[in-house]
Amino acid sequence: MIKLSVIAVFFVLLMGCTKDFDKINTNPKASADAPITNILAYCIRYTCSTYFDAWEDMNEPSTYGGHLAKKQYIDDARYVTRSTVVANNCNYLYITMNNLRDIRNRAVEDGLTNMENVAKIWEAVIMQLGTDRWRNLPSSEAVSLDQGIVAPKYDTKEEIYQELRDLLKEAVDKFVAVAYGYEDCQCQFHFQFQSNSHYSQTGSRRNYGKSFQVSASYRP
Repeated sequence: MIKLSVIAVFFVLLMGCTKDFDKINTNPKASADAPITNILAYCIRYTCSTYFDAWEDMNEPSTYGGHLAKKQYIDDARYVTRSTVVANNCNYLYITMNNLRDIRNRAVEDGLTNMENVAKIWEAVIMQLGTDRWRNLPSSEAVSLDQGIVAPKYDTKEEIYQELRDLLKEAVDKFVAVAYGYEDCQCQFHFQFQSNSHYSQTGSRRNYGKSFQVSASYRP
């Protein structure tokens, strides 16, 4: 009886087989190619919800800098970083960067210059957040799996700041060219660096934040 049941189940399964697995497993209502405007909106929302929420913007950096005090989960206040927190923050950054690179590539293909410029500016925003937090990061070779780079090199903070300056200048120059028809405009950037320090109970000086402000002037 058991053998007959097994044989019957086998034939039922055999009759239910099909070669159209791809068709069956494809959701006809799911978008296979999201509009780049939607991807850009997601990048902005994702950055704000991950880097400027109560956890990443207050819990970790603020307790590390001594701006907040807590009665539990006090590792950050003792200058002890948690690997999971660092890994999550890093993951957030490169998820967004990968989407921004997709926007830039598709914008070039479709001739959407301003969209390309906006993506460059937001990429500069997130990379500044990353290098201000961790200093040296993969930047010039980041998200380059399509080029066969699986282990991108780490760029120094100084190199990353120069990349951000060049990236912002490219975006601004193209914005001006599109708006006013200037093919070759001069853009001058002015930088202001800021370093925040904190002295621990032992008297040692710890830098916990470095950032820069940038303003630009244009001349056709």
